[in-house]
Amino acid sequence: MRKIFALVLSLLMLTASALAEDVLYPQYDLDVETFDQEEKVTFNAGFTSGDVLEGGLVLNLYGRDRYTVEEVQALQVGDKIFANNEEITIETLTDEEGDLLINGGFGYVSGATLWLMPDNWYYSAQYDGNVSATLRGQAMYLLADQVTLSHFVWDEEGNPAEDPCVVTLTPEELAIYLQELEDSGFYFSFINTYVTLENQVITEIDVLWTPAA
Repeated sequence: MRKIFALVLSLLMLTASALAEDVLYPQYDLDVETFDQEEKVTFNAGFTSGDVLEGGLVLNLYGRDRYTVEEVQALQVGDKIFANNEEITIETLTDEEGDLLINGGFGYVSGATLWLMPDNWYYSAQYDGNVSATLRGQAMYLLADQVTLSHFVWDEEGNPAEDPCVVTLTPEELAIYLQELEDSGFYFSFINTYVTLENQVITEIDVLWTPAA
């Protein structure tokens, strides 16, 4: 096993039962203690070029905020839900083609939007059109001797080109390359970055279009 460590340093959210029984708290689609036990797994993570340390990479691990169908369908006016880092008292509930708008939706003060996804979970939506996620901890994994990095490039009109740039780098080269990307405006966040582990070693990093800061 080539993994350095995968110790969760901090959990920023406690479970609903630990905090308050009358508030619906999200569950998460990433179990930080067990997800990396698979032979090969791809997941969202955030990091910077400075997180490349001694042949490894420190990752910020996130879990998407989600709720079961049963939990959401049981909500009533007067109940409380924790969504988008805020405890919300429900004043109105509106069904919008299967999705649920709380207090008008995420565009309103103390509002939230829950999207019903194909996996039959409700996910909390952010104002920028992405699914809300919570930082669950950090872990450091060894980098493979050759890491495949894929990232978008701009075309002549300043738009992301259809075909990404794909390079294979040593850990030392990766740190330099990531710094160069950051200097040109890239960043590596939960929203746009996928990491692949094989036997708990990082073999691939895929960076999609960098959203506006």
